[in-house]
Amino acid sequence: TRLHFFMHDMVNLQNPANATTALVAGPKNNLATLASLGSVMVIDDKLTEGPSPDSPLVGRAQGFYMSDSTSISSLGLFITFTAVLNNGTISLHGQDNVLDREREIAVIGGTGAFRSAAGYAIISTNKMIPPLSVILDVQVFL
Repeated sequence: TRLHFFMHDMVNLQNPANATTALVAGPKNNLATLASLGSVMVIDDKLTEGPSPDSPLVGRAQGFYMSDSTSISSLGLFITFTAVLNNGTISLHGQDNVLDREREIAVIGGTGAFRSAAGYAIISTNKMIPPLSVILDVQVFL
């Protein structure tokens, strides 16, 4: 089974009401914070059919990511999220080196139509929205 959707990670440290991501650990209101070792962000991102924010909604990505690198050159994030879809959920977990063109993370389970799912997902950056928001292209192979 192959699933394809776009994840809209909207970061707005100055106006959190317009964000789908919240900084819960690390120095507050500092754009450099997200790349600092130990920063933790909680997400509730839209998943859509296409890259446009107005594209039909297919679900939500709910979970967290944290900076797990001391080097700004790698910008490593450890990400765990559940794709909450109409007919079940898929849990994804792994290392997201955001400077790489494509990143692979593991599918570690699921519920409903995706019960006991196993496989992998390929994540690539579709669009950067300065200063920190991003639209990710996510392809899931089960």
